[in-house]
Amino acid sequence: MPFFLILRAAGFSFALPGTAVRGVLEATSDTSLEVGGMGSFSADLTYLDAHRVFRGRAEGGRFAKYAAVVESGDKRVALGVDTPGRVARANEAQVLPFPGLLRGDKNRMLAGILKVGTDLSVLLDPDRLADVK
Repeated sequence: MPFFLILRAAGFSFALPGTAVRGVLEATSDTSLEVGGMGSFSADLTYLDAHRVFRGRAEGGRFAKYAAVVESGDKRVALGVDTPGRVARANEAQVLPFPGLLRGDKNRMLAGILKVGTDLSVLLDPDRLADVK
């Protein structure tokens, strides 16, 4: 069944399509993160800390407690987040378009707004997220 993974970081609630998320791992600054059965954090995996991404600087140190591994084509990104996430079934969610008036180069990874009940989350585009530098 299709689903979204809802995560929190930097004071934001955001969502990713479940098909793009390969796992959520515990992250600390002094350990090497292993992605069970999928390799390790290496040159082919970009680490983005959501605190920096959503505050204007994408690359940087690890401030987050967890890392959501997102895959888009042959690109993999570990997105640092504060919570391991919760699942929302696609049939219980409504995807609202991202306001065109707010669209800009720095927020191109935002695909829309996910509404689940009365909760709203920013929906991320895995393809565009994988291209964030």
